[in-house]
Amino acid sequence: SYFSENKRMFHGEGNYLIRFLVNLFWGGRNTYVKDILTGSRALSRDFVQSYHIRSDGFEIETEMTIFALKHHFTIKNIPIPYKDRPRGSESKLKTISDGRKILWLIFKEALMK
Repeated sequence: SYFSENKRMFHGEGNYLIRFLVNLFWGGRNTYVKDILTGSRALSRDFVQSYHIRSDGFEIETEMTIFALKHHFTIKNIPIPYKDRPRGSESKLKTISDGRKILWLIFKEALMK
């Protein structure tokens, strides 16, 4: 899982906080999202036709998840293997600034509930 493979400082804690907040605000008895920040998605035609992208950064995964939960789309958690980034490649994720944007999105959406 991401949590056991992740080695970057604050990523595990940030992922936990984001997952906790999204499940707190929008999760239900039958819906618990385990990994909100994975980029892997399989989307239904109904979802694609009704969802309009507003984010242009790393907060898009959170935005899509919140939209799906708010509109009662089915979410299934399917474990995927995580591997270390190839040597010489760099992540575009800026831990603090992107984390702030994601948290801001969550609180903004929670206020519009």
